[in-house]
Amino acid sequence: MTEDKSLGTVDELVEGLSFELEPQKTCLVVIDMQYGAASRTEGVGKWLASQGKAELGKWRFDRIEQLIIPNIQRLLAYFREHGLPIVYTTVGAERSDFTDVPLHMRGTLKLIDIRVGSPVHNILEELKPRPGEIVLNKPTMSAFPSTRIHEVLQELGVSYLVFTGVSTNFCVDATARNAADYGYLGTLVDDASGAYMEEWQNNTVDTWKRFFGKVATTEQIIAQMDAGVRAGRS
Repeated sequence: MTEDKSLGTVDELVEGLSFELEPQKTCLVVIDMQYGAASRTEGVGKWLASQGKAELGKWRFDRIEQLIIPNIQRLLAYFREHGLPIVYTTVGAERSDFTDVPLHMRGTLKLIDIRVGSPVHNILEELKPRPGEIVLNKPTMSAFPSTRIHEVLQELGVSYLVFTGVSTNFCVDATARNAADYGYLGTLVDDASGAYMEEWQNNTVDTWKRFFGKVATTEQIIAQMDAGVRAGRS
């Protein structure tokens, strides 16, 4: 029996998307950079330490502190300097009994008390939104089922989304995939996002760039935006 090579490999079948950012139609999306999910000393980080499992969070929190926070700060500074739209999301229950949270998320959010009004629900001080910047709370992984994000982005005249935050393989990926289904052209910023383990980060990034959008570094995003301004893609 001979091998049928006519179908090719997955890499040959899946080409990914190709597009250039148009600065005035591009929105920076900062997903769930809260004390509950993104702090070594609060929320899930504190819980891991209390269970003697702090080592399980080492890769995640090292990445957040050394890479994700500084790079999101760079992107925030760029978008603010150029007057470009920014949307933050938070994850958390809006009801004190957590009954508005889907069952698959409810146990985790209750464990670390991520709900509106709880200190761990707040966005990290280093990335704190400025007055007037949009913050949408979601009791679901993706922002699309439970917030007005699609309507907000339409009102902003946005076509391109730049995704950052945590966790890459959960809320970032869920929101980004929904955005792709709604027709937005998304770029996942690899060095401004993070999962719990390096393998999960790499697998999510690989799947995303094969099927849903583009992957770039912070430096590449800023370079693309600058190139767009120079070329008049605004």
